[in-house]
Amino acid sequence: MKWKKPGNVLGAIISLYVLTKKKMIDIRGRVVVRAGAGTGKTKSLIDCYEKALDMVIKNYGERGVEKVLALTFSRMATKEIRERVLRRFKEKGTLTDTIRYNLSIFTIDSFCSRILRENAIEIGLKPDFKILDEAESKVLFYKVSQDLLKSEVKIPDFETTNTIDEILSNAYTAIVRLRQRGVGYDDMELESEKDKFLYYLYYNYENSLKKENAFDFSSLLLFTYKILKDRRDILFNLQEKYDYIFVDEYQDTSI
Repeated sequence: MKWKKPGNVLGAIISLYVLTKKKMIDIRGRVVVRAGAGTGKTKSLIDCYEKALDMVIKNYGERGVEKVLALTFSRMATKEIRERVLRRFKEKGTLTDTIRYNLSIFTIDSFCSRILRENAIEIGLKPDFKILDEAESKVLFYKVSQDLLKSEVKIPDFETTNTIDEILSNAYTAIVRLRQRGVGYDDMELESEKDKFLYYLYYNYENSLKKENAFDFSSLLLFTYKILKDRRDILFNLQEKYDYIFVDEYQDTSI
């Protein structure tokens, strides 16, 4: 199987955003802190984040804190960063409700969700779309797969040791990995019966998500990437909205 490969879609979203920005992590340019677990990367990020907050407060007032964006890969990390930042403001005696409620600290999926909801009408989405968790997405995928297997779609020859459940589990994982690389079903080149089988599963699963007005994690990121890539007006508005972007666990984007 061959496909167009824009790279890791998490990294692609961030790269699109910072494409025309001159500031990332500190005012001198992009900085990446490479270190092992527990060595203080998050503390370093918070130190820089706080300095950026001080700068935008000086330039724009307290509402300026919303112009400093921090992205994380877990709700726990988001909560930790928010609590540490608020604690520092409180210790300095400068914490206000304006600062508390306007900090831009999000998980990558909640950030993507905000982008899509804020632009839902003009990109053809219903703003009340759902985000499925992994368990919910697998239930939907297996339902779609079982319906397909009852139709004219035939399972190609796999290793005889593979059960139907194993085949479908591998297919689900393959679809997630394709999305992570920025590959939609329409980007696939069908060179074998196995490719065609995966395409049918991918295509029908995507259609089922649309009918349910839902995204799963990987489809949410891929759709957001495509919107930012194709709609430069939306991308430009985001670039104007934030002066700084900080990404915790940046290595997870594979940029």
